[in-house]
Amino acid sequence: MTATVESHRLTTARAVVDGIAAEMERDESVCYLGEDVGAYGGIFGSSTGLLDRFGATRVIDTPI
Repeated sequence: MTATVESHRLTTARAVVDGIAAEMERDESVCYLGEDVGAYGGIFGSSTGLLDRFGATRVIDTPI
């Protein structure tokens, strides 16, 4: 019997967001800190949606 593997294409930015979100869902102590990761959405959209999903106490903009 052969297993069917479902696949889909992701951009690198989407893969990063999905991976970070998975860890943040798994563990409430995980926070994401970085320059412009909040409202801006990170460079190349690398954190788009995380602020709305997890809030400003877990997605934190830091200075340069």
